[in-house]
Amino acid sequence: MTKFVFSFILLISFSSCTFNKVPTEVLSHPEYKPVLTGDSVVKIVIASTQNFYGKLSSDQVMTPFKEKTLNLSSGGVDYLSSYIKVMRKVHGKSLILLDSGHIFNESFPEKIPQVIQAYQSLGYTGVNLTDRELRILNQVNFESKNVPFISSNILDLKTLKPTAKHSNTPWKLVNIDGVKVGIISVTTFKGVKGKKEDYKRGLYFEDPVLSFLKTRKLLKKKKTNLLVLMVSSNSLDDVHSFIKRLPPNSVDVLVSGNTFSKAKEIEGIPLLQNSGKGKFLSSIELYYDKGDRVIILDKTVNYGPTKICSRFFRSTMDCHFDIESKTSNKRIEMIRESKYETIPAKFLGHEINADTELGHLTNK
Repeated sequence: MTKFVFSFILLISFSSCTFNKVPTEVLSHPEYKPVLTGDSVVKIVIASTQNFYGKLSSDQVMTPFKEKTLNLSSGGVDYLSSYIKVMRKVHGKSLILLDSGHIFNESFPEKIPQVIQAYQSLGYTGVNLTDRELRILNQVNFESKNVPFISSNILDLKTLKPTAKHSNTPWKLVNIDGVKVGIISVTTFKGVKGKKEDYKRGLYFEDPVLSFLKTRKLLKKKKTNLLVLMVSSNSLDDVHSFIKRLPPNSVDVLVSGNTFSKAKEIEGIPLLQNSGKGKFLSSIELYYDKGDRVIILDKTVNYGPTKICSRFFRSTMDCHFDIESKTSNKRIEMIRESKYETIPAKFLGHEINADTELGHLTNK
């Protein structure tokens, strides 16, 4: 094999599915190619955000170009909305949009109504109600009615059933073309157990494993085909410990909050997580065969986190930097050679523009 052929094969092997000419972690996904399936196969797309922390506005992208000021931003509810609208345009009713919790910032309680308005506008299927949401909403004496909170292990002591505070429901069942997708949410109780705080009055934090098993049994009676679990924990190790306590094959997709790692699975279960603050949108694409009643594993694609960008560098088709990456210097060189040219961000084949309907929430 000649050196030329070997180099070409090596380049193809490391290239991303974007237009990048340099090996790099894929965080943009500008293009989308539909998967061809049979009539009995149903596409199900699960997307998630987490740890929003009330971050309604965007941040400037930090670049190594001290000699050049660039108009590149990441995050912001107006751009997040644009990305989500593209997903709905591409995937239609196949999309399930979730958030694993920690959506408010207690340092800015005055922004709680705007965050609630944003989450209502973004059209979430479910948001994990965690102890943090309960504590912050209690501190400002605010009863949320417009966020689709889900939690099965925060119980009302009077009824011993999942709390109905903030219009919480213990689970959700979504029907996608005849495939029933069950959604269960739990929050760990280690961080709140034993502490006497006003927001916990009348509530009991049940062992999340016990709560999950009871709710799973209920959803199985409703002939649920797929099960998605949202869990908010203190670390990825805690999530590992939690999953190991579950029976095998209990969960099909795991959405984890407050863990912040690059892992894309736990114990063989596909995992969605990201760094939060409205700067990422994680997603997984599943194909369910209604005839065989199984997920077609070789068609499953866990895209991981997609970075929310306002614009891309034309030369790399993304807006992210990893100065520790082995390809960082080459990427910087390419961008400089292109005279720092930028273009509107692109996602799944569609150009991204700020959603003007939500612009008033960003304080721009």
